[in-house]
Amino acid sequence: MIVCACAPDEQFRRLVSRDRLSAEAARARLAAQWPIGEKVSRADYVIRTDGAFDETAEQVQQIYQTLTHESHG
Repeated sequence: MIVCACAPDEQFRRLVSRDRLSAEAARARLAAQWPIGEKVSRADYVIRTDGAFDETAEQVQQIYQTLTHESHG
């Protein structure tokens, strides 16, 4: 399982900004999900999305290489 994760305050900011949710709707959406820490603890791979896009892309590439190498090995 691959989880993309960022800080909870960043999750909230993105929901309000990107999805144009009200603060109340964003809080409700986050409350309906598992806490990010729980998702991360269950993941096989975690992609941190707190940083720059290039950093996220590098993590995706590393996981892709790992998975494709394992499937051919």
